[in-house]
Amino acid sequence: MASGVQRPSAFATAEEIIVGRARREPHRGALGWRDRTILLGRLAGHVESRAEALAAALPPGGAVAQLMSDTPGLVATTLAAWRHGSTSVPLDPGSPTEALAFKIGSSSAIGVVAHEEHVDTASDALRAAGSPAILLVSRGLRLIEAGRPGRPSRRGAGSRVVDLATRRAGRAAARGGPGPSAVNEIAFHAWLPGSDGPHRAALLTHANVVSSALRTGIARGDGSDDVALAVGPLWDVRVLVGEVLARLVSGGSIVLPGPGGPREVYERIEAHRATDLSLSAAGAAVIAEAASPSRRAIRSVRKVLLRDPGLLLSLTQKREVADRFPAAELLQSWGRVETTGPIATARHGAVFRKPDTLGTPHPGLVVGIADPEGRLLRPGLRGEIVLRGAVVMRSYLGAPGATREALRDGWLHTGDLGYIDGDGDLASSGGRPRKVRGAPQD
Repeated sequence: MASGVQRPSAFATAEEIIVGRARREPHRGALGWRDRTILLGRLAGHVESRAEALAAALPPGGAVAQLMSDTPGLVATTLAAWRHGSTSVPLDPGSPTEALAFKIGSSSAIGVVAHEEHVDTASDALRAAGSPAILLVSRGLRLIEAGRPGRPSRRGAGSRVVDLATRRAGRAAARGGPGPSAVNEIAFHAWLPGSDGPHRAALLTHANVVSSALRTGIARGDGSDDVALAVGPLWDVRVLVGEVLARLVSGGSIVLPGPGGPREVYERIEAHRATDLSLSAAGAAVIAEAASPSRRAIRSVRKVLLRDPGLLLSLTQKREVADRFPAAELLQSWGRVETTGPIATARHGAVFRKPDTLGTPHPGLVVGIADPEGRLLRPGLRGEIVLRGAVVMRSYLGAPGATREALRDGWLHTGDLGYIDGDGDLASSGGRPRKVRGAPQD
């Protein structure tokens, strides 16, 4: 399997970039959580501690699944898996047991990290999959090895606690920490949302992740003084890369709001003086119908991003979101799991001037429109959206037929219909991308 191949890294991974920043700026804010901020040096310390905990329980080179809530622990565990030399497999802990079992088994996960509230779900999924994976429970700064569900722990009757909390959290930033001698080339098994067809995962490389993070930040106009509040599930790799990793790589910081409605979002904006607000379609619809934020929150926010699929919102809903933050710029992004994250961003009023817009393609990407025979079409003609560039996935996991159908002649065929408008921007057909065909089967 591709995820099990270890080779020296010829480029910087997102983990190496973020930890490198921590060495230079250990006291800079990185992750906001509730009413506190985790400094960059402390985050690097958490990453090192978790990587050592993974190394104590698992060999490098395999896949590590994660059933975790949207917390700093999920971010630290993802980076730690890469430092350990493993592939991260973020999963939706709210999925049915059968779906989780299928994904854990298909990814050949050798370990599963679960928050305490998801341990029963993880155990049931491992039993259903018949998986020999080791279950590690995330509790604070510790990873508790729970062994293999349904079997005694390898080390006796009790679970072994890999407890590194007593170490100085900023130790890695202060002395650099041991760099990984080898890096698994595959960063993610990124499972597609159920609405995209059958259970299928895109194999995303570290080069995909860094390329997507950098291009997204440039297209969005991210700066080192940005503080972004991202409302959305971090098991969705598009959110994890496009919001969390893109911000940390570019030098900004990210706030995770935790559970709660619009009031909680407004309070987090005030507490962390958030400059950017990133919303899913569902989150934007709730904000549009909620009471207006406080004046302090309104003054703080400079950009409001409607994430894919922002086109599910009506223009009326988008205007209502804009009215909540009248001084902020409204942006909209579009992308797919196979492209690691967003590939186009609409800015500078285009969301309202051009209702069908998907945005301007990100720098360094080639986006075109193809006819059913794969020939590129002139601007204005409608066809299938195709893409070339460093953000395109390596392949689908264990699905060669689907891979051959999606990756043809150097182009990713998205299966979505659209066109290139007179400004060179990507636009959808009929207000949102529409499928040109069903997903191929393997």
